Amino acid sequence: MELILCAESLTEASMEFAAYKVLFLVVLSSAKRISELHALCIDPSFLLERAHSFNLVVNPAFLLKTSSDEALSADIELQAFHPHPTSHLDLLFQRMCLVRTLKIYLDLYQTD
Repeated sequence: MELILCAESLTEASMEFAAYKVLFLVVLSSAKRISELHALCIDPSFLLERAHSFNLVVNPAFLLKTSSDEALSADIELQAFHPHPTSHLDLLFQRMCLVRTLKIYLDLYQTD
């Protein structure tokens, strides 16, 4: 956790570190099984960005371990953590905000 917090500036971090931070926060925030996480895709058509949240859409082409209709339609909605910081402590907590981190990652590394 210390490693994730210490590299606040993702613009100065390596692409590998930024990807690991996004992955780590998705795993913690979603509480999904590995098979469900494999069905996620960073393609823009599978990411629905809102002001303070992201909806991660499961790729329908991916075969889940339990291929029920419920599992295939189980998109993951991730809410922002401290979207409007009001104190120094809130700013520190915001470093662990997946929505903020994912937005920065996509701005830096996604090619159109």
